[in-house]
Amino acid sequence: MTATATRATVPATTAAIAGFATRRRTATEASLNTDAVAITVLDTLGVAIAGSTTEAARVIAAWAADIPSVGAAPVWGTGTRAAPADAALVNGTASHALDWDDASPSVPMHPGAVLVPALLAQAVTTEVTGAQLVEAYHVGAAVFRAVSEALPVNASVARGWHNTATSGRLATAAALANLTRLDTVATEHALGLVASMSSGSVTNFGTMTKPLHAGLAARDGVVAVSLAARGFTADRTQLEDVHGFFAQYGERRPDLLAALPDRLEHWYDAWPTDWSIKRYPCCYGTHHAADAALDLRDRLDVADIERIDVSMYAADFGILTVGRPTTGLEAKFSLEYVVAVALLRGAVTLADFEDAAIPDPAVEALRARIHVVPDEDEPARFASLRVTLRNGRVLHTRTDLTRGDARNPMTHDEVRAKFVGACRSAGWPEESATDAADQLLALASHASVSQMVARLGDPTPRSERTTP
Repeated sequence: MTATATRATVPATTAAIAGFATRRRTATEASLNTDAVAITVLDTLGVAIAGSTTEAARVIAAWAADIPSVGAAPVWGTGTRAAPADAALVNGTASHALDWDDASPSVPMHPGAVLVPALLAQAVTTEVTGAQLVEAYHVGAAVFRAVSEALPVNASVARGWHNTATSGRLATAAALANLTRLDTVATEHALGLVASMSSGSVTNFGTMTKPLHAGLAARDGVVAVSLAARGFTADRTQLEDVHGFFAQYGERRPDLLAALPDRLEHWYDAWPTDWSIKRYPCCYGTHHAADAALDLRDRLDVADIERIDVSMYAADFGILTVGRPTTGLEAKFSLEYVVAVALLRGAVTLADFEDAAIPDPAVEALRARIHVVPDEDEPARFASLRVTLRNGRVLHTRTDLTRGDARNPMTHDEVRAKFVGACRSAGWPEESATDAADQLLALASHASVSQMVARLGDPTPRSERTTP
């Protein structure tokens, strides 16, 4: 079979995504779910500011600062600025460094950590309104989910790919194409270009490289769209080609690719139904079990526990670490560690993932009594805990919806408190954190996103600034 004939066996996927990204929408369509976008931006900025104090973020920021760069895009929470691509890299890494950023219950991905750093970096050089940023985020959120479905994502993750980094690059390029009003042909080139940049191995989970995946995806989206706008070319059928993105990272199934245009339209306004703000600063695959452990905690004495059996969603089991964690980064992917901490301390906090907190003998003793198995028959994320006490009594609980899932949401006050607490953990004065929260929650009303973003790079309280 010739290459031409082979290409014809699957839909024109690159063109479909480009057309979706560049279609001009009505004001009503563009302004859907403005509150959800504002909360996503608020949450992402908060966890990034907290994450800017981690070693991974510090190393990336220091590396970027050593490279001659001219730019006005803020490196969040530091008072410094960089070129948009470099700022997207640093801020994206910081956003994912604590594993506290938003997630998708149905698909393993962290959309905010990739889309928000890229969009806000681009908004410094492309004058846009808050309403335009909201529309661009809708596009990116939809592409993220539709592409993940079409891979399909479980097959991709099983092959070792980090979906936040692979599908995330396409989503970011599509969102930026919408934000910058790139034409359809140039957007096809941008998608082909960024698909060739895609990478990210799940083997690096539990190391500094995992959050770097988000930063690289955000940066590459900025670079690809900027190059395409200047006439840089790529294969305009790269996604659907027999050697293209879906063949490399997924299964290239014609039925799933044929459904992709409809799924894009579906997810444009439905993405907030498949979205979760994370309560705990660790892998989302541990959150259902953490909620279940906290649910059981008041019904038992931890000292009486003989054994804990955890059954969980098989796809999440595959990305967790095995054995005793030795660093805070490894502990974020240890379900046994997270469950032990939840039962012993009644909460799962940033302090629990400091390196100094890991060798706690009480946590280690309980962790060793926890046994985790994947349930291959369960179709969605869940965790079931069966606790056997020394007297033979057995307690059981199950969590299907984490607190923070759109179907079991955190309140606005809880999300705002998470943001303020995250900023304060990085040394921000409360006045600066609350002022930033007010600015971000009013995102859609801003006439200039660049002016709003410029203020977010400086933790100095507004009352003490010498300039407005």
